[in-house]
Amino acid sequence: MRNARLAEWILSLVTTPERASATVGDLLEDRLHASGLRFWGAVLFAALSLLWRDLAASPLLMARLASLGLGLQLLFSVLIAVGFGLLFLLVKAVWSTAGSLEMGPDWSRRVGLGLIMLLAAIRWGVELMTQFQVGRVLAKRSPGRELGACVATTLLGLAVPAVIVVLSDGRAQFPTGQLIREVVYGRSPALFVLSQLPLFFALVAGAARVRGQRLSISS
Repeated sequence: MRNARLAEWILSLVTTPERASATVGDLLEDRLHASGLRFWGAVLFAALSLLWRDLAASPLLMARLASLGLGLQLLFSVLIAVGFGLLFLLVKAVWSTAGSLEMGPDWSRRVGLGLIMLLAAIRWGVELMTQFQVGRVLAKRSPGRELGACVATTLLGLAVPAVIVVLSDGRAQFPTGQLIREVVYGRSPALFVLSQLPLFFALVAGAARVRGQRLSISS
């Protein structure tokens, strides 16, 4: 199934709306891309080609943006870890208090489990929001190359843990290091990758929001 609007939106992340519209129009008219699979394959190839152009055209700029993005991600991660660590201590205190009120062990466990699950859901939402904000910051500093900055940040975020994991012989313990350990030591990284995709999409969404606002102002 071919969706021109979606294809144009994807390409507009890495090129101007006019060029995206023209490219999709050419693909729709080309009989070789009549099938949905070939059409989306061509759209993806065009998007990756344009993305690679942005990355290769200004490697130093992309390196600086990636460093900025990774630094912000690490800063937010530390703040989130500290904040939710304190909240977890509060949960433990509430759990202990509930147990001391002689409400019964089952009730105490349910309260504790419910609070922990709520805390985990809130933390996941906060992480998505911070990624969105990092994407916005990167986009404001990379007009016309917003998606490239996000991809460069993601690649650097994988490269640094990869080096640490290799140097530590797999003993490093942190989220992105888990992916590298699973690849290096032969375990499937599929579940970890799936769990991290929403964070990447939140990063891109933040950049796309700024890009869309910039294009609407310029038009």
